[in-house]
Amino acid sequence: MHAPPRLALLAALGLIAIFPSLPLGGSVAAGDSPDEHLFPLNIHPVLPAHQHDLELELCLVQPNEAWTGAIAEYHPDQPLLLPRLRSSVEVLLRSRDGLWAARATLGTHPSQEPLSLPLKPRGILSGVVLSADGAPMHCLVQAKGADGVTHTVATSDDGTFRFAWLPEGRYQVMSPLTVDGRCRQEVLAIAGQEVHFQLEPKPTQGPETEIIGQVQSSSGEYCESLKVKLWPLDLEAAPAQANVQWTGQGGAMEGSFKIPATVGERYVVALEKADVLPTFYNHAPISAPSQISIFCEDDAPHAELVIKPQIEGTTSPAEPFEVAITWDEQVIWRDSLDGEVRIEGAPVDRPIHWMVRASGAAPAYGELTLNQPNTLRRLAPALSAGWGEGLRLTLPDGAPASHVAVYLDGELAGHTDSEGTLTLKSDARPSFLSIDAAHLRMFGGVSTTQKLDSLRDRDDLGRLLLVLLPRD
Repeated sequence: MHAPPRLALLAALGLIAIFPSLPLGGSVAAGDSPDEHLFPLNIHPVLPAHQHDLELELCLVQPNEAWTGAIAEYHPDQPLLLPRLRSSVEVLLRSRDGLWAARATLGTHPSQEPLSLPLKPRGILSGVVLSADGAPMHCLVQAKGADGVTHTVATSDDGTFRFAWLPEGRYQVMSPLTVDGRCRQEVLAIAGQEVHFQLEPKPTQGPETEIIGQVQSSSGEYCESLKVKLWPLDLEAAPAQANVQWTGQGGAMEGSFKIPATVGERYVVALEKADVLPTFYNHAPISAPSQISIFCEDDAPHAELVIKPQIEGTTSPAEPFEVAITWDEQVIWRDSLDGEVRIEGAPVDRPIHWMVRASGAAPAYGELTLNQPNTLRRLAPALSAGWGEGLRLTLPDGAPASHVAVYLDGELAGHTDSEGTLTLKSDARPSFLSIDAAHLRMFGGVSTTQKLDSLRDRDDLGRLLLVLLPRD
């Protein structure tokens, strides 16, 4: 027996959550899926004896991922209709009251075997956050379990909050640090029950102290601008920061810094620097007071790169613009200043991939290699005036969708290359992007056409990312 079309559509849309492993990628809605492309999946919840009237909701996620939102309600007489799956997913089943949950792996689909989902009891922690004068607080509340997993919710206007579907165990529940102190309490989540309690500020500010640091390099000559930041583990609090002060001459340069801290508080150290030479430093949580050392590697050959793009057909540089460069797994972003971006410490004899984009122009991509150390290299890419965006089409398994026709407002914009990429250009900003259905169909929605305003996901080099499914 087939589920109603609405249930089938919800199931198809829910599969967007199956492929979040692609870098910052989002699936684009697609697919008028005829019945022959959908296959029934019979779900068999194993319900507790006294809970046969539970209202249950379904969700499909990647293995070990968390709940991303219900795609359908469970009805005993209606199987779930799903497209063919090419990788394992997990089916999550939860009760609306938050006290029961189950998950099971679906290895392949279509499948003739019903999927058994034994529901297990969960706990609920709920309560209200009050300020020192008894007024309700609108803020974020965190519950950290013994397994290290942190759950976060926002309070309602009346200060109330609710954590549902929690495994049984002890949780540290806290709100952000305020002028009245921090709301913190240890609470036990009990399977099958809802525990309600009240959070009120408890002063935790300890005596003031400092975190002291030293900075050095292998040659002793490094003395670039460095800013050290100290982030409290309370994510709502602002960081303290200090500039590194350099002393010495020639090959005996030494840096130092002092940052105010609170005795007993834990912090994460972050570092901002003007160049991109490799730097090693202690970034694990540390408790105040403490001493840390930062090491700057300056033995590797490096050069300076200045990027100053121009709009085609003009003599004036593009401004403002942004640059992304990479020569390993990390992507470095820079915004323009006075019409240029200056990269100090770029590696020598290694391919550097770059992307430049500016408002009102199509992005430019390229690769270069700096051959001479301690030299200055200038890069002046030409940007096409008008509208432009980078596009990358990818299959669910991560393989590139090559040689696919792409249209802007019904006009052919080009074909993706062997890597599945294409730079889109237009004299005026278009409204719709389409993909030739004869090659591929976009996955999870209603058609092969999508509004450009809804395509907001970017990968590390700024290209739009679509997840596509080949036609059967």
